[in-house]
Amino acid sequence: MDRITRALQLAGRRELLFDARDRAGPELTALARQMQVSWDVMRRHRLIADMTDHPAADAYRVLRARVLNMLRHDGWKVVGITSPVAKEGKTVTAANLAISMAREPNTSVVLLDADLRRPGVLRCFGLETERGLADYLDSELALEQVLIAPGIERLILLPGNAAAARGSELLGSKKMVNLIDDLRGRPDLGCVIVDMPPVLLGDDVILLSPYLDVVLLVVDDGRTRGDELNRSLELLDRVKVVGTVLNRAR
Repeated sequence: MDRITRALQLAGRRELLFDARDRAGPELTALARQMQVSWDVMRRHRLIADMTDHPAADAYRVLRARVLNMLRHDGWKVVGITSPVAKEGKTVTAANLAISMAREPNTSVVLLDADLRRPGVLRCFGLETERGLADYLDSELALEQVLIAPGIERLILLPGNAAAARGSELLGSKKMVNLIDDLRGRPDLGCVIVDMPPVLLGDDVILLSPYLDVVLLVVDDGRTRGDELNRSLELLDRVKVVGTVLNRAR
Protein backbone atom coordinates (compact mmCIF):
# COMPACT_ATOMS: atom_id res chain seq x y z
CA MET A 1 0.00 0.00 0.00
CA ASP A 2 1.60 3.29 -1.08
CA ARG A 3 1.78 6.46 1.03
CA ILE A 4 -1.03 8.24 -0.84
CA THR A 5 -3.40 5.31 -0.38
CA ARG A 6 -2.57 5.05 3.33
CA ALA A 7 -3.09 8.78 3.82
CA LEU A 8 -6.37 8.76 1.91
CA GLN A 9 -7.71 6.11 4.26
CA LEU A 10 -7.29 8.55 7.15
CA ALA A 11 -9.96 10.74 5.56
CA GLY A 12 -12.56 8.03 6.09
CA ARG A 13 -15.29 6.79 3.81
CA ARG A 14 -18.43 8.38 5.22
CA GLU A 15 -21.38 8.89 2.96
CA LEU A 16 -22.59 12.44 2.21
CA LEU A 17 -25.47 14.99 2.16
CA PHE A 18 -29.03 17.15 0.95
CA ASP A 19 -32.61 17.29 -0.18
CA ALA A 20 -33.01 19.45 -3.28
CA ARG A 21 -36.81 19.32 -3.41
CA ASP A 22 -38.56 22.67 -3.30
CA ARG A 23 -35.23 24.54 -3.02
CA ALA A 24 -34.77 25.89 -6.55
CA GLY A 25 -36.09 29.25 -7.62
CA PRO A 26 -35.32 32.31 -9.69
CA GLU A 27 -34.32 34.72 -6.93
CA LEU A 28 -30.50 34.84 -6.98
CA THR A 29 -30.31 33.88 -10.64
CA ALA A 30 -32.50 36.85 -11.52
CA LEU A 31 -30.43 39.20 -9.37
CA ALA A 32 -27.03 38.16 -10.74
CA ARG A 33 -25.30 40.08 -13.52
CA GLN A 34 -25.69 38.19 -16.78
CA MET A 35 -22.48 37.25 -18.62
CA GLN A 36 -21.84 34.72 -21.37
CA VAL A 37 -19.27 32.01 -20.88
CA SER A 38 -17.07 30.80 -23.74
CA TRP A 39 -17.24 27.03 -24.06
CA ASP A 40 -13.92 26.98 -25.88
CA VAL A 41 -12.24 28.80 -22.99
CA MET A 42 -13.88 26.47 -20.50
CA ARG A 43 -12.59 23.44 -22.34
CA ARG A 44 -9.07 24.88 -22.38
CA HIS A 45 -9.34 25.36 -18.62
CA ARG A 46 -10.61 21.79 -18.17
CA LEU A 47 -14.20 22.67 -17.27
CA ILE A 48 -15.63 19.67 -19.04
CA ALA A 49 -18.37 18.38 -16.71
CA ASP A 50 -21.09 19.55 -19.10
CA MET A 51 -19.43 18.22 -22.26
CA THR A 52 -20.81 14.85 -23.28
CA ASP A 53 -17.99 14.28 -25.76
CA HIS A 54 -15.24 14.46 -23.13
CA PRO A 55 -14.15 11.13 -21.61
CA ALA A 56 -13.54 12.64 -18.15
CA ALA A 57 -17.05 14.13 -17.85
CA ASP A 58 -18.41 10.86 -16.48
CA ALA A 59 -16.03 11.09 -13.52
CA TYR A 60 -17.61 14.39 -12.46
CA ARG A 61 -21.09 12.94 -12.85
CA VAL A 62 -20.11 10.14 -10.50
CA LEU A 63 -18.71 12.70 -8.05
CA ARG A 64 -21.94 14.69 -8.32
CA ALA A 65 -24.03 11.61 -7.55
CA ARG A 66 -21.98 10.78 -4.47
CA VAL A 67 -22.06 14.36 -3.17
CA LEU A 68 -25.82 14.64 -3.76
CA ASN A 69 -26.39 11.37 -1.93
CA MET A 70 -24.47 12.70 1.05
CA LEU A 71 -26.32 16.02 0.97
CA ARG A 72 -29.68 14.29 0.86
CA HIS A 73 -28.74 11.90 3.63
CA ASP A 74 -27.74 14.49 6.22
CA GLY A 75 -29.49 17.67 5.05
CA TRP A 76 -26.23 19.50 4.38
CA LYS A 77 -25.91 22.29 1.84
CA VAL A 78 -22.53 24.10 1.99
CA VAL A 79 -19.57 22.11 0.65
CA GLY A 80 -16.02 23.44 0.96
CA ILE A 81 -13.30 22.22 -1.40
CA THR A 82 -9.63 22.57 -0.56
CA SER A 83 -6.27 20.87 -1.05
CA PRO A 84 -3.07 20.57 0.99
CA VAL A 85 -1.05 22.94 -1.23
CA ALA A 86 -1.54 24.94 -4.43
CA LYS A 87 -1.93 23.62 -7.98
CA GLU A 88 -3.52 20.31 -7.02
CA GLY A 89 -6.76 20.94 -8.94
CA LYS A 90 -9.15 22.14 -6.25
CA THR A 91 -10.58 25.05 -8.29
CA VAL A 92 -11.09 22.93 -11.41
CA THR A 93 -12.74 20.27 -9.24
CA ALA A 94 -15.00 22.83 -7.52
CA ALA A 95 -16.04 24.39 -10.84
CA ASN A 96 -16.72 21.07 -12.55
CA LEU A 97 -18.71 19.82 -9.57
CA ALA A 98 -20.77 23.03 -9.49
CA ILE A 99 -21.50 22.81 -13.23
CA SER A 100 -22.48 19.17 -12.95
CA MET A 101 -24.72 19.75 -9.92
CA ALA A 102 -26.45 22.68 -11.63
CA ARG A 103 -27.61 20.22 -14.30
CA GLU A 104 -29.66 18.38 -11.72
CA PRO A 105 -33.35 19.39 -11.89
CA ASN A 106 -34.37 21.74 -9.07
CA THR A 107 -30.78 22.26 -7.91
CA SER A 108 -29.57 25.84 -8.22
CA VAL A 109 -25.90 26.15 -7.24
CA VAL A 110 -23.68 29.00 -6.06
CA LEU A 111 -19.95 28.58 -6.71
CA LEU A 112 -18.23 30.88 -4.20
CA ASP A 113 -14.54 31.67 -4.70
CA ALA A 114 -13.19 32.11 -1.17
CA ASP A 115 -9.54 31.77 -2.16
CA LEU A 116 -8.50 35.36 -1.53
CA ARG A 117 -4.84 34.44 -1.92
CA ARG A 118 -5.12 33.17 -5.49
CA PRO A 119 -8.71 33.39 -6.79
CA GLY A 120 -9.20 31.34 -9.91
CA VAL A 121 -12.89 30.62 -10.51
CA LEU A 122 -13.54 33.45 -12.97
CA ARG A 123 -10.33 32.68 -14.85
CA CYS A 124 -11.56 29.11 -15.36
CA PHE A 125 -14.74 30.46 -16.92
CA GLY A 126 -12.88 33.02 -19.03
CA LEU A 127 -14.73 35.92 -17.39
CA GLU A 128 -13.62 39.19 -15.78
CA THR A 129 -15.21 41.51 -13.25
CA GLU A 130 -14.24 44.57 -11.24
CA ARG A 131 -15.73 43.36 -7.93
CA GLY A 132 -15.50 40.19 -5.91
CA LEU A 133 -15.90 38.61 -2.50
CA ALA A 134 -13.24 40.75 -0.80
CA ASP A 135 -15.02 43.92 -1.99
CA TYR A 136 -18.34 42.61 -0.69
CA LEU A 137 -16.89 41.73 2.71
CA ASP A 138 -15.03 45.03 3.06
CA SER A 139 -17.74 47.46 1.92
CA GLU A 140 -21.45 48.13 1.83
CA LEU A 141 -21.98 46.43 -1.54
CA ALA A 142 -25.19 44.46 -1.89
CA LEU A 143 -24.81 40.76 -2.62
CA GLU A 144 -26.35 41.05 -6.07
CA GLN A 145 -23.63 43.51 -7.07
CA VAL A 146 -21.00 40.77 -7.02
CA LEU A 147 -23.02 37.82 -8.34
CA ILE A 148 -22.56 36.59 -11.91
CA ALA A 149 -24.80 34.31 -13.96
CA PRO A 150 -22.41 32.81 -16.56
CA GLY A 151 -25.06 31.55 -18.95
CA ILE A 152 -25.21 28.04 -17.49
CA GLU A 153 -28.71 27.35 -16.22
CA ARG A 154 -29.06 27.27 -12.43
CA LEU A 155 -25.39 28.20 -11.85
CA ILE A 156 -24.39 31.42 -10.05
CA LEU A 157 -20.82 32.60 -9.46
CA LEU A 158 -19.68 34.66 -6.50
CA PRO A 159 -16.15 35.50 -7.69
CA GLY A 160 -13.13 36.12 -5.53
CA ASN A 161 -10.56 38.86 -5.79
CA ALA A 162 -7.06 38.92 -4.37
CA ALA A 163 -6.71 40.22 -0.81
CA ALA A 164 -3.95 38.03 0.57
CA ALA A 165 -2.86 40.56 3.17
CA ARG A 166 -6.35 40.63 4.71
CA GLY A 167 -7.64 37.25 3.61
CA SER A 168 -7.78 35.68 7.05
CA GLU A 169 -9.41 38.75 8.55
CA LEU A 170 -12.11 38.86 5.87
CA LEU A 171 -12.83 35.13 5.79
CA GLY A 172 -13.11 35.03 9.57
CA SER A 173 -15.35 38.09 9.74
CA LYS A 174 -18.92 38.15 10.95
CA LYS A 175 -20.04 39.30 7.50
CA MET A 176 -18.56 36.15 5.93
CA VAL A 177 -20.35 33.97 8.46
CA ASN A 178 -23.59 35.85 7.76
CA LEU A 179 -23.09 35.39 4.02
CA ILE A 180 -22.75 31.62 4.37
CA ASP A 181 -25.76 31.46 6.68
CA ASP A 182 -27.78 33.58 4.24
CA LEU A 183 -26.91 31.32 1.30
CA ARG A 184 -27.59 28.21 3.35
CA GLY A 185 -31.03 29.47 4.27
CA ARG A 186 -32.18 30.50 0.80
CA PRO A 187 -34.91 28.19 -0.52
CA ASP A 188 -33.89 28.97 -4.12
CA LEU A 189 -30.50 27.29 -3.63
CA GLY A 190 -29.82 23.59 -3.49
CA CYS A 191 -26.10 23.75 -2.85
CA VAL A 192 -23.20 26.13 -2.23
CA ILE A 193 -19.73 25.05 -3.40
CA VAL A 194 -16.94 27.00 -1.70
CA ASP A 195 -13.50 27.00 -3.34
CA MET A 196 -11.17 27.60 -0.39
CA PRO A 197 -7.44 28.33 -0.19
CA PRO A 198 -5.02 25.42 0.31
CA VAL A 199 -4.88 24.17 3.88
CA LEU A 200 -1.13 24.52 4.40
CA LEU A 201 -0.73 28.05 3.02
CA GLY A 202 -2.18 29.91 5.99
CA ASP A 203 -4.98 29.85 8.53
CA ASP A 204 -7.79 30.80 6.10
CA VAL A 205 -9.26 27.29 5.86
CA ILE A 206 -9.07 26.75 9.63
CA LEU A 207 -11.01 29.98 10.18
CA LEU A 208 -13.64 29.36 7.51
CA SER A 209 -14.30 25.61 7.58
CA PRO A 210 -16.25 25.47 10.89
CA TYR A 211 -19.02 27.49 9.22
CA LEU A 212 -19.36 25.04 6.34
CA ASP A 213 -21.31 21.80 6.47
CA VAL A 214 -18.63 19.53 5.01
CA VAL A 215 -15.26 19.65 3.28
CA LEU A 216 -13.84 17.67 0.35
CA LEU A 217 -10.07 17.42 0.06
CA VAL A 218 -8.48 17.34 -3.41
CA VAL A 219 -5.11 15.62 -3.75
CA ASP A 220 -2.92 15.24 -6.82
CA ASP A 221 -1.73 11.72 -7.52
CA GLY A 222 1.54 12.98 -8.95
CA ARG A 223 2.14 16.00 -6.71
CA THR A 224 0.73 15.68 -3.18
CA ARG A 225 3.13 14.22 -0.64
CA GLY A 226 1.90 11.91 2.07
CA ASP A 227 3.19 14.16 4.84
CA GLU A 228 1.31 17.13 3.33
CA LEU A 229 -1.93 15.18 3.29
CA ASN A 230 -1.45 13.88 6.82
CA ARG A 231 -0.69 17.37 8.10
CA SER A 232 -3.78 18.76 6.34
CA LEU A 233 -6.01 16.13 7.94
CA GLU A 234 -4.51 16.90 11.34
CA LEU A 235 -5.33 20.59 10.91
CA LEU A 236 -8.87 19.69 9.82
CA ASP A 237 -9.43 17.23 12.67
CA ARG A 238 -12.49 19.12 13.94
CA VAL A 239 -13.99 19.58 10.48
CA LYS A 240 -16.30 17.15 8.68
CA VAL A 241 -13.90 15.98 5.96
CA VAL A 242 -16.27 13.59 4.22
CA GLY A 243 -13.96 12.37 1.49
CA THR A 244 -11.16 12.99 -0.94
CA VAL A 245 -10.90 13.52 -4.69
CA LEU A 246 -7.82 11.96 -6.25
CA ASN A 247 -6.96 14.27 -9.14
CA ARG A 248 -4.87 13.19 -12.14
CA ALA A 249 -5.10 9.61 -10.94
CA ARG A 250 -2.85 7.21 -12.80
